Amino acid sequence: MREPIVNTIPNSKSLNKEILSLIEKTDKEKFISEKENITYTDWKSTNKKRPYFDLLMKYIKPVLGVIADKLHSYNWNVDHYWFQQYYKNDFHDWHTHINCQFNNIYYVELPNKELTTEIYNHKPLNIKEGDLVSFPSFWYHRSPRNETNERKTIISFSSNFQTFKGT
Repeated sequence: MREPIVNTIPNSKSLNKEILSLIEKTDKEKFISEKENITYTDWKSTNKKRPYFDLLMKYIKPVLGVIADKLHSYNWNVDHYWFQQYYKNDFHDWHTHINCQFNNIYYVELPNKELTTEIYNHKPLNIKEGDLVSFPSFWYHRSPRNETNERKTIISFSSNFQTFKGT
């Protein structure tokens, strides 16, 4: 795999509206360090009940099956999932994800193409609201500083693909 996998999720406009409504009811906190400034996230939440992700899974399950086929894999699973909301001056510096094979980002709100996740040493992604991008978790990526007055919302999750089925 040399390029990220990008899939457009059907009916994303109405889906995103519902997701945002569910995120509003979710426990959230600020996540601030020298490497990130994220206004709202549930990344550290111990509450595993996240209705926004249950809803999203209904739409992306078939897509994950297609990705598994492309990777010659019978099985896949999702390990961890969270949302992030970036307001003015928020960012997330270069990082990777450990203990998983793939990182996945679903774009709920992307008011400006300049806020698209950047992947180190790759050409810019052509992403829009309703897209799901998947790439190996060891690839460095970041969310650039949001210099707009508009909010960016993503749902990210870690996944693994197992049981090689051959070619």
